[in-house]
Amino acid sequence: MTAAAPVQAATEPPKARKKAFRHVCPECAVTFIGARDTRFCTTAHKDSFWNREAKRGKVAMPLMRAWRGGRGSGDVARYAFTELCALADRWNAEDRDAGRLSAVEFVRPKMRQGWKAADL
Repeated sequence: MTAAAPVQAATEPPKARKKAFRHVCPECAVTFIGARDTRFCTTAHKDSFWNREAKRGKVAMPLMRAWRGGRGSGDVARYAFTELCALADRWNAEDRDAGRLSAVEFVRPKMRQGWKAADL
């Protein structure tokens, strides 16, 4: 009988390190290091941000559609636009007071990357 050859453990190549990128969390405006597609420093901040945006969207969307549907003219369109501006001012102030990233700073890097709203 011949002795069986010893079984060698398969050697795996070392795992490649993911490149780290500098990000600013939209919820707390803290700079952190993460993967390329990371947006938030914690899951709690991600959930908080998108829950707030969903609530705001439910209020703003009908007004935006009424304004755009009236092509910016007429009493309903003027009313909707005025209300949208008031909401935007209020929400920008809330975000500023809470220390969140401004909407301008949230959109600016996306704009530079060629991001379109339809990409969501």
